[in-house]
Amino acid sequence: MAHKGVPRGNKPRNDLTAEFVRSILDYDPQTGTLTWKVNHAARARKSQVAGKTSVRGYVSVGINGHVYLAHRLAWLIMTGEWPNHSVDHKFGQTVDNNWNTLRPANQSENGANSKLRRDSSSGFKGVSWSKSKRRWRAHVTKNYKHHHLGYFDTPEEAYNAYCTAARELHGEFVRTK
Repeated sequence: MAHKGVPRGNKPRNDLTAEFVRSILDYDPQTGTLTWKVNHAARARKSQVAGKTSVRGYVSVGINGHVYLAHRLAWLIMTGEWPNHSVDHKFGQTVDNNWNTLRPANQSENGANSKLRRDSSSGFKGVSWSKSKRRWRAHVTKNYKHHHLGYFDTPEEAYNAYCTAARELHGEFVRTK
């Protein structure tokens, strides 16, 4: 069965215990790979890699008829607790669940580490065209607060303003591309 991951808007499932997950899955912190310790379902066999890559680019694992994100399972196995908020992939590689690439993050921090949207009209993160001003607008958001950085003649100038502000506001979570 191909898993599609947790649907948008749904809270991640946190109903398994670390003890139970550790009894059925092995986690290799170096590779980020989860493997089955036991035969778990029709297609989940002992020593087999657990999980499938979802359409959203995350590895998801089916356990007892429910779908769990692999990076959250890794967090549970390593710490013994479900993460309080999001688990961020430091370098944006959502299939890389290596322990060194995972870190706790709130929703704002996780969003700061997002990639450039595919529908970007400027080709730069934090830059959009203002029809009314007929100039490029730079903006950045932190903790749901929108920061307008000004209007610029070129998208490159607006992007430079975005990068400076984003580094200051987002610190280690900043991603400018």
